[in-house]
Order: sequence, then structure tokens, then C-alpha cells
Amino acid sequence: MNTLTRCALLAALALIPAFPADAEERESHWFTNVSKEVGLEGVRAKDGIFTDLDGDGFWDLCLDRRRLYLSDEGKSFAAHEKHGIDFPEVTLVPLKDGKPVKEKAKETTFTPQYLYFADVDNDGDQDALYGVHSN
Repeated sequence: MNTLTRCALLAALALIPAFPADAEERESHWFTNVSKEVGLEGVRAKDGIFTDLDGDGFWDLCLDRRRLYLSDEGKSFAAHEKHGIDFPEVTLVPLKDGKPVKEKAKETTFTPQYLYFADVDNDGDQDALYGVHSN
């Protein structure tokens, strides 16, 4: 066993007592679920972006690059449906051997592969920049 492996093993052994054996105790020790208290109970997402969308000094939340939630003075979040970001309906056409297969095309609402917020035009509010990666 080399020195690096021994050091890693000793470090891992030293951390074992820090983790409670009971799953419930471990969860309460490391994580507190406040989703109900902040208005996000049952809301699921793969990714999230915090930014101050309405300029009130509190972080708002964008989930899955589409759904916006405005903060109520940092206490809770409320869904913001009329946000002005246009996600158009698009037709997805799969490719087979580099050629479109039109009979398998389907209509869907566009979801960007990336979404960034920044004050691009220097007017003091957040602008949304979104798009897709090219292949």
C-alpha cells in the first residue's frame, strides 16, 4: 500500500464518527427541508439559477431553465407565470444517418440548453440570454 493510499484510508476512517448511523438523524444533521415553508413543496427540478429578477434585492429562482419563482422579501417563493420570456413551440425532427425523419417529428415547447441572467444592456435589470449548443 503506497503512502497516498494510506493517507486517504486514514482520512476516511477519521470521518466515520462524524456521520450518524441512523438515516433520519443523518438527514436532520446535514439537511433541513424547508420547501413547504418557502412555497416550493412538491416542486421538482434538475437545475436552478438564483438571480434578482425584479430588482427588489432578494434572490429569485429559475428552475429547469423555464420556470420562474419570485421571492417575497426572502421569506418564500411564488410562481411567476407572466415573465415575458418567450419559449416558442418548436418542431423536433430526429435524424437517422444524418437525414431528417419527418414522420417522427413532434411539436414541443422549446427548453433552452443554457440560460444566463446578466445586465447586458446596463439598464439596471437582469436580461435573459438563452440558446442551444450546436453539434
